[in-house]
Amino acid sequence: MSATGGQLTGWEQALRAAAAVLGVISLGFAVAYLVKGIDGPAEFPFATNSVAKDVLLAALAFLIVRDVRRWAVVAVPLIVLAHLIMPVVMALTALLGGPDGMAHTWNGPPESASALRLTWSAADLAVAALFLWLYRKSAPGRG
Repeated sequence: MSATGGQLTGWEQALRAAAAVLGVISLGFAVAYLVKGIDGPAEFPFATNSVAKDVLLAALAFLIVRDVRRWAVVAVPLIVLAHLIMPVVMALTALLGGPDGMAHTWNGPPESASALRLTWSAADLAVAALFLWLYRKSAPGRG
């Protein structure tokens, strides 16, 4: 049920489920980045900004889970925006940036900067597309 009344549609439930998954994944990333910043190789500016970004994404996702009808109109565009900005910045850093070092921020697969950019960008674009699609399907009169 939504706080705004009435049973949720199947599309609203799907959007809530996607938001719940995104929230859990974002909190997982936040914890991982924090651990890397405290005990691992990540440098504090990276860890600090990454934890903040993922906590904010988790909070936006939580708003959708809490009341999809009230908060999706605000939270979905912000989630989509964040997931579109990241591939743009990765492309800019690939084209205009310096060395492709990632030793102090990422350890594990993929093991090359280009593979990490490609994988990360694809995941971000998939999240943006999924949230746009689910929001469009769940919005009254737009499905």
